[in-house]
Amino acid sequence: MLKDKIPADLNLETCFAANKLTNVSKTDWVLFSSAPLRTKFSGLVYNLQGASIRREESFKYLGITLDFKLNLEYHVFLTVKKCNAKLHFLQKLHTLVDAAITP
Repeated sequence: MLKDKIPADLNLETCFAANKLTNVSKTDWVLFSSAPLRTKFSGLVYNLQGASIRREESFKYLGITLDFKLNLEYHVFLTVKKCNAKLHFLQKLHTLVDAAITP
């Protein structure tokens, strides 16, 4: 069983021992799994340097937003949202430029 393979007292201090410059406030973790497995492991808490590491639903890596399902739906949603905001700005700018040019 997968739960037996993950140690309950996973010591992240030893995992990050070589890198003493780890900033815990910038450290997050994501559980990539299906919904039933996510509920089973919902109580997992990891600590590093005396502070809890935040669990996130998604994160951005090399410009791609990855979510816990490992599909690109959330990435596409964010990209479309960003494009719509820029398009709205361009439409407003076009209106202002037209008004300034037209006598």
